[in-house]
Amino acid sequence: DTELAIRMPTPKDVVDIALARSMEVDMIGVSFVGDANDLRAVRKMAPQQLMVAKIERSAALMNLEEILEETDGIMVARGDLGVETPLEKLPLVQKDLIDRALKAGKFTITATEMLESMVTAARPTRAEVADVANAVLDGTDAVMLSAETAVGAYPVRAVECMQEIALSMEASDRYARLSRVAFREAEPSFSNGTALAAVQAARALSIRHIVCFTETGNTARQLSRYRPRAMVIALTPHRRTQQALSALGHVRPLLFERRDNLEHMLSDASSLLVERGICTIGEQVVMVAGVPPGMARTTNVMKLHHIGEVSSLS
Repeated sequence: DTELAIRMPTPKDVVDIALARSMEVDMIGVSFVGDANDLRAVRKMAPQQLMVAKIERSAALMNLEEILEETDGIMVARGDLGVETPLEKLPLVQKDLIDRALKAGKFTITATEMLESMVTAARPTRAEVADVANAVLDGTDAVMLSAETAVGAYPVRAVECMQEIALSMEASDRYARLSRVAFREAEPSFSNGTALAAVQAARALSIRHIVCFTETGNTARQLSRYRPRAMVIALTPHRRTQQALSALGHVRPLLFERRDNLEHMLSDASSLLVERGICTIGEQVVMVAGVPPGMARTTNVMKLHHIGEVSSLS
């Protein structure tokens, strides 16, 4: 609970943030966040980067609401958080952080010692498997490896193990029964309403894919927060948007060249999905887009669509 004598960002942070901007990194992780002011200071220096607030101090837990207002996502950094929080309470803290972030429409990354034994062993322990599985069942967007892949002896196998566990949990009946967040009344926009409608339509009709066209990634983020059972295929013309969306739960981002009208976009998207083996001809999908095309934050169209059908929206 100690107030830090230094202020964020430190002089070294300033240098590192400038380097990150020059390299066009996808996200900046802000360590040891205490309150929203720490994030505002970094945001001023890197206004275009997505920001991840690393929750690893008890001060951050006390100021979580204001932190969630300023950040794009949070990391449940269980290493240092376990030092500032009683160990026996850490599992409940993790669940609460993920739940509150999801309700606020922010993505979550759960990190630290997830498959720690795989730094030296080819197989994880049973307890580690349960840890990754429980993080997914808590509703986290992403689970993160660090030492396991940075200095571990089995980096590829560690990633494969984590993927296998996550996919198994997401396919389970228990995951399907997880409570979903309600419509965010704090965000009464056309795009948010369209996203919720798309998720509900896909669930009601047992549709496997929601296809969205996005410039900034905002549409995909809104769809992801409602945790659809369908996979969200996010089509974007921007590589940076594609890369940034990779951390979101239930989202598969793909590069897609923008078209000048919605009919051409639907037709070309259908062809791409068939070519990639994602969808089949005649399959039902939910299409989410904005009119006019190519403009950010204008999502206002949801279409129930058969792959391969000719669309005329005029």
